[in-house]
Order: sequence, then C-alpha cells, then structure tokens
Amino acid sequence: MAKWTLATTRSSGYKVTAASDWNVLVDNSNWFGSGTASVGRPSVGATSTSTTTVAAATWTLMTFSAEDWDTASMHSTVTNTSRLTIPTDGDGLYLITGHVTMANVNQVDAAQIMFRKNSAGDYNTGTMIAQQSNMMTETGLILTGLSLTTMCKLVAGDYLEMFIRQDHSASVALTGATCTHRFSALWQSA
Repeated sequence: MAKWTLATTRSSGYKVTAASDWNVLVDNSNWFGSGTASVGRPSVGATSTSTTTVAAATWTLMTFSAEDWDTASMHSTVTNTSRLTIPTDGDGLYLITGHVTMANVNQVDAAQIMFRKNSAGDYNTGTMIAQQSNMMTETGLILTGLSLTTMCKLVAGDYLEMFIRQDHSASVALTGATCTHRFSALWQSA
C-alpha cells in the first residue's frame, strides 16, 4: 500500500516549486484515495448482474463477476469470486457495504443479508461481521432491496464474503439485471 511521504522542512518564505515539491504534493493527494490502481488506500467494488436463485430458508453465497474498481487486487473475477481479500500492507479499519435486489413475491416474508470473515464459502464458519434482516415487499410493483453497511478491523490475508437468505415458501430470484448487486470494501484508517 502507498504510504504518506513527509515533505522536506522549508524555511519561512520558501516558495513551492514544481521541480522540488510537486511530486510530494501529488503523491500525498493520491494516497488519500484517488482510486488509481496501486496508489492510495485499498478499495474494491465488486458487482454482479446475475439473476441468482436463492432457495427458501437457505443461506446463499454471493459471487461477483465484475468490478467497478479495484485499487489493490482485492477481488478476482476468476478464482474465489465471492471474496474481497485484504492485501499485503492493507491492515486497518474498513468500511464494508453490500446490496442485492430480490424479485417481488407479493407476500411479506423475511430476508437477510450477512457479511462473514474467513468463512470459506460456508455461512456457518469463520466470523460473522454483521447481519441485517428485512421484510420482502408484498406489492408486485416494488422489488425488495437488502443493504448492509458496517466497519471492521481487518489484516492482510483476511477475506470477506456476503450471504443472502430469504424465508419465502419457494425460491426467489435476485434480480441483478434490473439492479446490479454490489459488494465493496474501503480502507479507512490504520
């Protein structure tokens, strides 16, 4: 991960020049989070437009086939596509967000979203980071959105996964083609 560069101490009245100070200024601005790969804080936004089926009363692992951004190779679209992995030198406090949209079922039933750390694709292992429960919509005109946001201290090598569950009497589709599913992590501080 990029580090803050200390500027050289200057005497009173010193004038900033492009040759001597510009790179330090730009590097430190990038460090604060420009979204440029290999520069700044680790950050990833994985996405999926799949219409995944979630069986009744079963936790379903979400996978993500694309990225809006990935500044530190935290997500792979080929291997372990469910994971957001903390990079080397990426230890710190992370803001974690997730969102999925379910098809309407015209019935009020529970729906849940959960983040787990180091769970190897199993909703019952690793460490639960956060969970949110909602009710699915009972109107045929409105999709059910599940969103979760939390903060968590993580270290290099830790990985996050997102699980979805619904308690309708039958399978329910997650409508990624209508509203893209998202899973992201953003480094906040050491």
